Amino acid sequence: MQMGKEAALSMSGRVRLLVADDKNDAADTLATILEMMGYAVRVAYGGLEAIAAADEFRPQAAILDVGMPELDGCQVAQELRRQSWGSGMLLIALTGWVHPDDRQRAMLAGFDHHFTKPVDCDALAAVLPREAADVVRGG
Repeated sequence: MQMGKEAALSMSGRVRLLVADDKNDAADTLATILEMMGYAVRVAYGGLEAIAAADEFRPQAAILDVGMPELDGCQVAQELRRQSWGSGMLLIALTGWVHPDDRQRAMLAGFDHHFTKPVDCDALAAVLPREAADVVRGG
């Protein structure tokens, strides 16, 4: 019996991350960087796709673009928080919006961290879990 990709990932012990951004190049570039850092990464290019991917992939953390169409990152964060499997997930907002009200809106939606684009990969890495057991919300 052949093992599915998700089963192989979970057995590898790598932390699973979801990256969602409607700018395909931005999402793919960030995913590549995170994969080089040792994470198992799934990419979604919109809000609805992000929710479906999270339901299937069950990541320990999600990095969500706030300004996506259909469902924005704040709406995705709220939906993930409503799920039993997503209530403790580490959620990171990634946005070009830098106004203090934007940060407050993201935090009220359930995000744990707020980063502006272009993201400082060292700062992002500092808040990401290195092991699945390392996920701690509220940072």
